[in-house]
Amino acid sequence: MKKLSFLILIALFFTAFGCKKSDEIYSFYRVSHPQNFVTNQGAELYAYAADDSMLIRADYFLKVLGQVSTYGNTIIDYGHCWHPTNPNPTIGVDTLRTNSKTGDNIDDVTAVFPKEDSISFTSVITRLNADTKYYIRSYVITGDAEGNPIDTGYNPVVTEVFTKDAIDEWFPIDGEIGVERPGGFRFDALGFNFGDTVIFGTGNQGSGNLTNSMWMYDPVTRLWNGDFRSLPTIEYYPGSTGAALVDGIGFGVEFADVNAPVGQKNRCIYVGLGDYVGDDLFEHKSNTILQYDFTKGNNIWTPVEPFIGSRRSGAVCFAIGTRAYIGTGKGQFPLSDWYVFYPEYARDGNGSTPAWRSMGTNVPGGPSAIARTGAIAFTVNGRGYFGLGRDASDNFLNDFWEFRPNNVDPTKGTWTKKADFPGAPRQNAVAFAVGNQGYVGTGDNIIGDMEGSYTGDTFDDFYRYDPFNNKWYKMRDYTSNKNERLNISKKVTRAVGFSSTADNVGYIGFGIVPDSSFWAQEDLWMYRPFESGAK
Repeated sequence: MKKLSFLILIALFFTAFGCKKSDEIYSFYRVSHPQNFVTNQGAELYAYAADDSMLIRADYFLKVLGQVSTYGNTIIDYGHCWHPTNPNPTIGVDTLRTNSKTGDNIDDVTAVFPKEDSISFTSVITRLNADTKYYIRSYVITGDAEGNPIDTGYNPVVTEVFTKDAIDEWFPIDGEIGVERPGGFRFDALGFNFGDTVIFGTGNQGSGNLTNSMWMYDPVTRLWNGDFRSLPTIEYYPGSTGAALVDGIGFGVEFADVNAPVGQKNRCIYVGLGDYVGDDLFEHKSNTILQYDFTKGNNIWTPVEPFIGSRRSGAVCFAIGTRAYIGTGKGQFPLSDWYVFYPEYARDGNGSTPAWRSMGTNVPGGPSAIARTGAIAFTVNGRGYFGLGRDASDNFLNDFWEFRPNNVDPTKGTWTKKADFPGAPRQNAVAFAVGNQGYVGTGDNIIGDMEGSYTGDTFDDFYRYDPFNNKWYKMRDYTSNKNERLNISKKVTRAVGFSSTADNVGYIGFGIVPDSSFWAQEDLWMYRPFESGAK
């Protein structure tokens, strides 16, 4: 307390003589700023706390934006703490806390935050109840040069937030072709979001009528562009060519070219693998990957260095940072192998560094990994999630895995077994991520030819996965919209699912209803899990 009093006296001294401008960050006026972080003992830290604000407010989690400026103390950790009844939450046994630099609800001390710096950070606050009031405020932990903690300070402004009730509803997406949504019956299509942009296309329109059409959703105009360039004809096998594609993969990556100027990045999407005839024969499958470079704006799909795994359809993929991970699927038989794609090396012009690298035995389950096809995958908070599918013995699966990347060597990332998918084991489900949560549903456990004799069923159930708590929650069944369909659900498989990060919504559509006279579908539905905003 003596030190604090001394600093306040200095602040008053400079106030009287006007030797410093009040807007200078290093002025002693800042010592007594009302938004300085304050310790439990009332001492002020040399760090300024901006008011916290809500980025997303849902029924089960919050995204909170904080900002800290330091001008004297070394900050070794920062984040938010919160509580449903304590109006002045602090770090303690009975108070929840999130570490903003890792996204985890843990109490470890991480890398040093430099002196005389400013940073904005986002905390994802989970384990919440709907329609409940919470008290939230940011904190900082100071330390010495070795990173040992010395003191803890709290934002003097406490933010009060009510979580919202879940919306959990499906809404139909109608409209003319090229105006509000893609058109045409199809199944085994592909769809994925790349930032705020959504890419959709390809698929089987029924009776072996494959399509190479591609669509792009613009979150600014909220329109689908049906003029987005269709896939070109490629050589999928020596002596054979094709353009239409079914059961392929797609992903987007932002990266810098080798030797590119600092700050110059490319935004590219990739589509490939899959079946170019639609008969599921090995000789009609591909290992080709096509690149579309938004940065160049030349409206051209260009083949990149071929996928080094065997030709396949029914594979899955997810992108994390500047890398993409592709695995499983079916060639002649179901597969268990995984590969990492380095996009900058696929276009360095000299081929000196391979663009594809095998992950070897570093796959879900290790050396005893289950070969499978028809699985699901998505990305949440810089981690990949994978599971479900059908193995080589026609067993349907419900296991579920998390992948944490290794930034030094992406092939050395860590796979961890998580809580099993709670629905019936299945293949050909869909998955997408919205607001740091994963959503999985639909699919089938059918054995046999869907166009003829088969056993099994299709599914309409739909679930949310919370990666922070490793829990699954049952949500409203697919298309069970109380306003539009009178709570009539729809069982479908081989549909397509994707999300729009700009709108915090997901989509499921198209697919197959085997027991229907019109078994290829053309409807598209939007799923809104929660209301976003900072109100």
